[in-house]
Amino acid sequence: MYVDDGQVLSSGGMLASVDLCLYLLGRDHGQSYANDVSRILISPPHRTGGQAQYAKPARLPASGPLAPVQDWVVDHLGEPLTAAQVATRAHMSTRTLERRFRAETGDTLIGWISRRRVERAQALLEDTDLTVTRVAHDVGFGSAESLRRHFLAYAGTSPRAYRAAFRGPVAPVTQGARRASSTPTTPAALTPST
Repeated sequence: MYVDDGQVLSSGGMLASVDLCLYLLGRDHGQSYANDVSRILISPPHRTGGQAQYAKPARLPASGPLAPVQDWVVDHLGEPLTAAQVATRAHMSTRTLERRFRAETGDTLIGWISRRRVERAQALLEDTDLTVTRVAHDVGFGSAESLRRHFLAYAGTSPRAYRAAFRGPVAPVTQGARRASSTPTTPAALTPST
C-alpha cells in the first residue's frame, strides 16, 4: 500500500495515499489521533494491502504465431478444453504446443486457459446476476468449487467477495420510502373525503 524509506515515502496508488497519510498521522501524532481521523474518513486506520486482486492486468491482444489458437481458445472458454484438442487446432503435437506456448506466453497452456476463465468470471460477476455456480459452468470450470479454487489462486479472493466489492452499492431505502411502506394503505385511506 505504501513504503516508508526514511526520507522518502510513497504510496501504491491514489487511494493508498490515504493509507500513507493515516500512517504519517499515527507516526507523528499517535495512533489514537490517526484512528480518529480514519473514523471521520469512514476508512480503516490500516489496510493489509491484500487489494492486489482489484488490479486488472493489462493484457495485450495475442500477436505471436499462436495468436489464432489463443483467440480460438478465448472464444471457446465455456467448453471443455484439453491440451490434445488445442494441439489439434494448432496443427502440432501436444508436447510441441506446450513448449511453444510456454515460450510465447510464459505460462502453461492449462494455466493460461485457467487465467482467461477467471478473467471471464470476473466480468460476469461484475456485470450479471448469474449465480456463482452458473458463472463456473459458463466459463468452463464445471463446478463452483473449481471456480473458487482457481479464483483464489489468481485473484486472491473468493468469487462472492469479488462480486460484493465490484457490484456497486445497492440503492439505499430513503426514510420516506420506509415510512410509506410501513403505513398500511386501505381503500378508505385512498378515497378522498367529501
